[in-house]
Amino acid sequence: MHSSVLRATDFQVVVEGDETPHGRFFAEVGKTTRIGVVSPEGLDATGASLLMMAFVTAFYDRYREGGDEFFAYPDYFVFQMQSPLVDYGMLDFWPNHKMVLVEPGELPEAVTDRAVNVLLIPEGFHLGESATNVTAESARRTISRGFCYAPDGRVTKPTLRLTCAEEPILSWMGRAFESVEEESRVARERVSIDDASEGSTVTQHFREMTLEEALDRLGCCENGGKE
Repeated sequence: MHSSVLRATDFQVVVEGDETPHGRFFAEVGKTTRIGVVSPEGLDATGASLLMMAFVTAFYDRYREGGDEFFAYPDYFVFQMQSPLVDYGMLDFWPNHKMVLVEPGELPEAVTDRAVNVLLIPEGFHLGESATNVTAESARRTISRGFCYAPDGRVTKPTLRLTCAEEPILSWMGRAFESVEEESRVARERVSIDDASEGSTVTQHFREMTLEEALDRLGCCENGGKE
């Protein structure tokens, strides 16, 4: 909850080349919105840190609108496919049970069982037709938005650019790296904190996907899934 110090005005949001207020782009985020970040190599999700924090800030904005004191964490999850699990607690994906270890074939069920509404998937990740019909239908019922990210923060053909002051976000990203053993930091070569920064700010690029693309990448194809 320490990240509640961030405000919407801390983010520059550029959509298709046009600067857009944070509150407008994230207007549909509510207290019950559930975010799921697919992070096959654990550290991949650091490339989505700014989008993760922009969603977290929108969550806290809903509480701030009420004007009362609050103690809350969003129901946001990071789905990882290898251990040890990377700890994204400093990005307010917390408590630790929200770092979810899954086998690739279990991912569709892990996502739908948690009723994820917004899915963040790394560029190039595609499960194929792995979901059952029941799971595919559940995904179509619950998922409403999807984004493609890159572990190095530079997705191809981006539609969304987020920029924020490098601190404290870079320090929070650094804590994710520090949470795993040295031999488990293979992805760090592809997610350079130093290379991500531009002066006193850090920028990452994303591509918003159509719902069908997001479902397809999750293994929930348009015509259903496996029996």
